[in-house]
Amino acid sequence: MRGVSQECRQYPRFPFILDIDMQKIALVSSPREPVQTVHGRLQNLSRGGLCVLADEPMNGVRAVLCEIFVPALSVPIPVLANVRWSEPCHSSNGGRIYGLQFLY
Repeated sequence: MRGVSQECRQYPRFPFILDIDMQKIALVSSPREPVQTVHGRLQNLSRGGLCVLADEPMNGVRAVLCEIFVPALSVPIPVLANVRWSEPCHSSNGGRIYGLQFLY
């Protein structure tokens, strides 16, 4: 993961392991283009964003509509986010780690 020298977060992160689905938000939609949903695991979150581990790549995705699944809740929590960075996850087979910033 990112080293201490690259640390530039405004808010502290808190570890949470939850299921999350992310849907690509297209700038221009096409009825022929299928909606891409990527399943992942939320690793941590803060007031400004969250970190997600996903086995599937999200090539070229800039914004996502997320659904966070909390076991105690009957419906997922919807979140709109901007993909700020991604990097390979060395502990997963081809997975990637994504840094997402909340869009308010």
